[in-house]
Amino acid sequence: MKRTIIIGLGFFLAGCSALTQDLKETWDYAQGAEDVVLTAEQIDEFPYTAVYARMGEQAQSLMVLGFVDQGAGVERLNWLSAGGESVTTEYGRIVRTTDLAANVLATSNLSEDPLRCYLTQAYQGEPLATCPTVWERTLDASTESGPYVLSAKSRFQLVAAGTDEANTSVQLPKGQVSVTLLEEQGVFVLPGGQAGQAFTNRFWFTNDGHVVKSEQTLMPFLAPIQMTQVKWIGRND
Repeated sequence: MKRTIIIGLGFFLAGCSALTQDLKETWDYAQGAEDVVLTAEQIDEFPYTAVYARMGEQAQSLMVLGFVDQGAGVERLNWLSAGGESVTTEYGRIVRTTDLAANVLATSNLSEDPLRCYLTQAYQGEPLATCPTVWERTLDASTESGPYVLSAKSRFQLVAAGTDEANTSVQLPKGQVSVTLLEEQGVFVLPGGQAGQAFTNRFWFTNDGHVVKSEQTLMPFLAPIQMTQVKWIGRND
C-alpha cells in the first residue's frame, strides 16, 4: 500500500493552482540556484518533508518525500527531485534509484543490514553493541552499458569522537543536532568474484534512531551521494 504524501515535483510545477504563493516562490528560488539552499524562513514555511542531496561535486538539489511504501511491512521512503530523479531509502539506506547516471534497481538481504539493527536498538533504548558488524548483499544495477549484478561486503563500527564514543554533532539547515556516527567500510565484488573498489558509507543518527545525514557510495565508479535533512514533518530536529 502506498500512502501518498505529495505528488511528483513535475506535477507541482504544472499544477500551481494547488500551491500557496509562498510555496511557488520557494520553488522559483530553488530552480534558479546553482546550489539549492533554503533560508530558515523558507524552511519554516515549506510544508513537506525534504532533504538536500548532492552527488559528488555536482550542485546540491532539493528532494521531497513523495510517498511511503509500506507494502513489504517495512517503510520505504521515496524521494523526488525537480529534475525527475528519485531515490528510495529504507532505514536511511539508499536501496533503489531512478534517472541517475547509473542506478541501483534492487538490493538483497536488507533484513540483515546492521544499520537496521543500530537504528532499531537506538529507538528502543537498547545497547548498540549487540548489533552485527558484517553484512553481504547483492545489487542489481543498471548503467549505460546495460544491467549487471554485483555484490558488496562491508563491516560496521561506531566512530569514536574524542572521549565520548561515537557521540558527536552535525550541522543541519535548522541547527546543530546531537548524533551517533556509524561508519560502514566495504568493498564491491565484481562479476566473476574479483574484488573491486573499496568504499566508506557514513550514517549520522539521533538517539531515537532517526538518520539525519548520510554519505553513501552505491556502486563502483559512481560518486557518493550525500543526503542531509532539511525538514521532517513531525520532528523538531
